[in-house]
Amino acid sequence: MLSFARAGAPSPPSPLRGGFELSRIESGGPLSGAVLTVPIDASPAVRRALRDDALATGLARVRLLPAPVAAALASLRRGEASGAMLVLDMGQTGFSAAVLLVDAAGVSVVSTGSAPVGGDVLDAVVARQLAELWGPDAGPDVHAAAAREARRARHELSEQIGRAHV
Repeated sequence: MLSFARAGAPSPPSPLRGGFELSRIESGGPLSGAVLTVPIDASPAVRRALRDDALATGLARVRLLPAPVAAALASLRRGEASGAMLVLDMGQTGFSAAVLLVDAAGVSVVSTGSAPVGGDVLDAVVARQLAELWGPDAGPDVHAAAAREARRARHELSEQIGRAHV
């Protein structure tokens, strides 16, 4: 969640502050800057709000990096081959795809696209299927349990995939 303050009003605490505080503790010292990923199709207003929010935590430097570019750079750090790369990003509320060209000069974005279909939609589809398996007499408690289980399973799968690529 991004915070916005009215002119002249004190700024509310940054939602990023907790993450940066944890990073300071883990690193054993103050952070001089941060690189934050943003959706490939984030508007200039969203980018500006995120940068302002991060700077409000006391960081001297903040760099915003499109999420697919960050994924490509991470791939290069692991020594994977350069060339054309397709990066798919499934978030909670949206899905994006980017075609990148990766070479010794860096990463360039060739094409991007996105759709408002994310993990929440997938959870709802899986929950509906689970509820149907439990029968037509399944009450609201069963539907709520199905939704929780669908979300839990998606998160577990994401964690397993993440651990496999580290």
